[in-house]
Amino acid sequence: MGFAMRARQSGPPVAVGIDLGTSCCRIGLWRDGDVLIVPNERGCLATPNCVGFLDCTGPVVGDAAAEQAAVNLKNTIFAPQRLLGATYDSPWAQRLRLQGPPEIVKGEDDSALYSIQDRGKSRLMRPEEVLAVLLHEMKRQVEQCLGVTVKCAVCTVPSKYGQKQRKALTEALHKAQLEVLALVKAPTSAAIAFSLTNPIEGPRNVLVLDFGACYCDFCLLTLHGKCLYERAVGSEFVDLDSLLVRFCLTDIKLRLGIDMSSDWAALLRLSMACESAKRKLSQWNQTRVNVEALIQGSDYCVAMSRSYFEEFCSRDIDSLMEIFDICLVESGLERDAVDVVLVGGSSRIPRFRRLVKDFFRGQQPSELLRPDHAAVLGAAVYAAALAPPAPGNSGKEDSEGEKRPGPTEPDSTPSTRAGVGTGMVGTGSGGGNPGIYSFDGLRLEEILPWSVLLETSSAPAPEDLEHLLDVPCNEAFGPRPPRESFVKRPSQSYPVTQ
Repeated sequence: MGFAMRARQSGPPVAVGIDLGTSCCRIGLWRDGDVLIVPNERGCLATPNCVGFLDCTGPVVGDAAAEQAAVNLKNTIFAPQRLLGATYDSPWAQRLRLQGPPEIVKGEDDSALYSIQDRGKSRLMRPEEVLAVLLHEMKRQVEQCLGVTVKCAVCTVPSKYGQKQRKALTEALHKAQLEVLALVKAPTSAAIAFSLTNPIEGPRNVLVLDFGACYCDFCLLTLHGKCLYERAVGSEFVDLDSLLVRFCLTDIKLRLGIDMSSDWAALLRLSMACESAKRKLSQWNQTRVNVEALIQGSDYCVAMSRSYFEEFCSRDIDSLMEIFDICLVESGLERDAVDVVLVGGSSRIPRFRRLVKDFFRGQQPSELLRPDHAAVLGAAVYAAALAPPAPGNSGKEDSEGEKRPGPTEPDSTPSTRAGVGTGMVGTGSGGGNPGIYSFDGLRLEEILPWSVLLETSSAPAPEDLEHLLDVPCNEAFGPRPPRESFVKRPSQSYPVTQ
């Protein structure tokens, strides 16, 4: 898995895979027998989900937007996808509104809108409009880097997304001039990448745990050949960054007697420092949360050991094992009958890895070489499988005689099997080893209803589940309510066949 900066040249239309994570997004495509993750203008494979609106120029996105956020907080939006499909009165929108700028107001249709200043003019923007700015910039970077025309995309979504959120995301992709091939749940997309890089004959059950910045999404699948069957999915809100911020705010109040809970610019800088410290504690035994000129012009520094960090966030991490147990029990599977795959940045936390290993009776969890990129790898492969055939490639027929589209670029070998090269796991270039595993005719099918994990003590009516938005709750925001079992409902998933 690599990337290259090539001169701009004309080329055929291509399909891309987009991983729209909580904190960062990534974009990749199938090229020369491998998945190529395209870097942004800074050379990074991950772009922060951040859009900033300025007084004199157009909007900035990614790292540039995050860097100016502290001095332009009212016009900088982080992770706009969190408000997709939300009404103003929903608990999720109200929580984000109370977190500070940018201002969230009520629209004519009771939707939640961002109120910002764009080039000196006041604007009310829907979340999908803000997200379209970010998606359009990612699309432009691919076209500028590789000299191709991006026409269509497969995009990952959180497991908790309902039809209302999916519809809003589809609208954002259309505004970014992208045709939507499919919306795939993030852990399912990671399972595609895992199945292609770890081919095993015969059926097997796989539980993918996608532990990201704020959520732990999971998906239980049965893999059999080129078919992936979703059996259950779920999501749990686990915001460890907020726990660290809350610890630091308490430390500042006890040591200095200063309440910083309403200083939004300082909280943003402190949050970034806490996120950096969390990442370091996955590798080091001790680190520091260090922010210059945070408190009335004075620096703030506090030491943090890994053992102490794991102790005060143990409640949230340990409770995840209960959710996994519910998933397996209701699916009728034993722990030793499931292969476990860890993806997502927070899956590197040592305590989480130990708990998962102990929960599954000593079974060593599997993972891709770069768990952060697992979802975009699967999305890029699935985009290649669903994309219309390129000129001169009329497509292939599967075993049932149905016409299936070929990949976005013709295979370099005469074989009709398009292989995923070993470069997908970072061990070399994929062009020289075709046929490891065929993704021609790749299908995603669901044989059981989609399971949604509720945080409320009483289950809502079935008609209310379609637009369900979960309410985050952990130690940073209050006591955790009683947890109900899984609530089954028919899945409104992405299209399987064309």
